[in-house]
Amino acid sequence: MPDRAWSLKTRNTPWYPGETISVAIGQGPLLVTPVQIASLMAVVANGGTRVIPHLVAGEGHREATGLDPGALALVREALSAAVNDGGTGAAARMPNLEVAGKTATVQVVEQVTWTDTADLPYERRDHAWFASFAPASDPKLVVVVFVEHGGHGSQAAAPVAKLVYETFFGPS
Repeated sequence: MPDRAWSLKTRNTPWYPGETISVAIGQGPLLVTPVQIASLMAVVANGGTRVIPHLVAGEGHREATGLDPGALALVREALSAAVNDGGTGAAARMPNLEVAGKTATVQVVEQVTWTDTADLPYERRDHAWFASFAPASDPKLVVVVFVEHGGHGSQAAAPVAKLVYETFFGPS
């Protein structure tokens, strides 16, 4: 996680207050993998317990995080609204299954002026993310979709997650 010490060591520059805000919402010099995001979504989905990812069926290792249950409940409510109440995750909405999730668009190259990424060469187009879990009220599955150079998470990644949920839970 980038911070003041990281900035001095890695970039040889001070950490500016505005960077804290950017990193807090997933922007700036923050690097994560889909598995790390899936682990985060599992913590939010289950109310604060970290589940160590595993590749075989079973419970896996769990550990308490100490996160505030009230704050986690508020985040779960917002994630549900992002999909079910007209937010950017609406492409993952299903009539018979409440999906909770968050879209993201990762800028690949710095743009000095606004440019539609569809007009950029493929290798410079934004990456698309959608991190989610379902059912929102009693989570059974976490799905994270990353579409390299896919554009917006709402358009490229959320529909893929919906297909995964339809496959796992049945068509809506």
